[in-house]
Amino acid sequence: MIIAPISIWRQFACILFVINGLPIDFRDTNTSVLNFCLPLLLVATVELQTLPATMTLFNFFAALLLCGAFVLASSPAPTATPFSSKDLRPRFLQEAASLPRAGIFKDSVYTFPLVKKRASNSPAKAKRHGMIQLSTSDLLDEAYGIAISIGGQEVHLTLDTGASDLWVVTSSCKTPNGHNCTSNPEIPLYTPSKSFQSQNESFSIAYGAGPSSTFVSGKIGTDNVAIGNLSLLKQTFGSTVSTNDTIVNLFSGIFGMGHAGLSELMSADFEQQLLASNVSSMDAQSFLEIYFKALEKNAPLVPHMAASELISKPMFSMTLQREEPTSEGSNLGVLTLGGLPSGVSNDSLTWVPVKHYPTKTVISGHLKNLTVPTLLMNEVSKMLPSVPLRLEVPIDGLYVNGQMLLNSSEGNLTALLDSGTARTLLPSGAFKSPLLPQPDANGFVPCSTLYNISIGIGGQIFSIHPFDLVIPNQLNDTANCISGLGEASPPTETSTFSFLFGTAFFRSNLVAINLGNITNSKASPSSIGFL
Repeated sequence: MIIAPISIWRQFACILFVINGLPIDFRDTNTSVLNFCLPLLLVATVELQTLPATMTLFNFFAALLLCGAFVLASSPAPTATPFSSKDLRPRFLQEAASLPRAGIFKDSVYTFPLVKKRASNSPAKAKRHGMIQLSTSDLLDEAYGIAISIGGQEVHLTLDTGASDLWVVTSSCKTPNGHNCTSNPEIPLYTPSKSFQSQNESFSIAYGAGPSSTFVSGKIGTDNVAIGNLSLLKQTFGSTVSTNDTIVNLFSGIFGMGHAGLSELMSADFEQQLLASNVSSMDAQSFLEIYFKALEKNAPLVPHMAASELISKPMFSMTLQREEPTSEGSNLGVLTLGGLPSGVSNDSLTWVPVKHYPTKTVISGHLKNLTVPTLLMNEVSKMLPSVPLRLEVPIDGLYVNGQMLLNSSEGNLTALLDSGTARTLLPSGAFKSPLLPQPDANGFVPCSTLYNISIGIGGQIFSIHPFDLVIPNQLNDTANCISGLGEASPPTETSTFSFLFGTAFFRSNLVAINLGNITNSKASPSSIGFL
């Protein structure tokens, strides 16, 4: 009795399939409902009016259950949500991989890609030579360099924001022991070209102090310099003829990117001009004219490029790349000259002013063989009270694993941005804090050490990646590592900073440096932005 009516309404359902012309797609739940359930339920509903109540109710609920079972059977199995393939890196990092080796010039901003190459089988060392890279070599993420042309000869220089001078080792350079300055035959050396012009002045630059200190010395001159497709005439630089600095086994020299007030080349020229004048009878205006003329004549490369209108402003930005110890967190580094990277606006950065030093302190540091009369120096200081000296900025505080270790209320905290140093240097008290892992007698920490460090700058927090706080000691040593932290020297009159942020900070953050106008700092102040 029941089977016959059920067969009847199922036959009617099949007829409806044909009439509707809707194909049954067992992979599509929506189509299955329309093609299968709707006709069944429609026929069963009609039967409620024509068949006995018991039979019709049975048929209706049977159709309902059959429809439900069919929908469940035809529903697709849940699938795992795929990981997004969208590149979440900033636009300038996304584009870095496609930039040509010589970089591109657009809207008065020069952008260079930073391609990493490593010196083989080299242990990590914490030293001041750890800089920015453009198609040269590094030492376990420590040293970074850029290829430029001087007098038509390509040389590879490290970029150092803790220095201001450009110097390059020459083919005639000798160590104090009479050996060749570099033992690496692959390092390109500079030979004075036909366009080289000597200024008949000598220079000497010392790095560090004590038995581990190094020096470079030579002659000051000018030659034509090119970076990518940017060409600059008569750039002042140091033609090095003697050094004991081992950096020349990795690079041809140093490309200082700091303020001109820190330039040893400028100091030599400034003092020579004063010695040739009668300082005792000089007024403050005449003294400052000689000072500004020396600054202009010996301007570092970036300000010189801006003054020559090759770039729109004396500004550059850099973020370094990371590849050790794994690819996690790695990125491509970028260097820009004249502005910010593609897709980055001024408003997106946290800007803070560069610290100024008393003009008397800065000028006294320039002069080694001359003392300026006190009365004259006082008048100079009234006309020009202070000038920027280092790329030094105020910081709000230091945090370890989210816990504040130091804050600005405990004293005037400032930090030097120095891409020429590998480590992050902290004040003695902070470095020895129990919140931080302490090195053993050999200076090692366990490679399994993991902690977080953040710095407050301009009301925002900027972190250093944990990978940069524990540095591999040797390529095959996974137990003992070098601490990425170090103890900073106590502040002095000419170096008031208590923190130093080296390449580790540059690998975790974009740093933009506007050198401003030292002769008119009120109209164009120097500042540093962080992102």
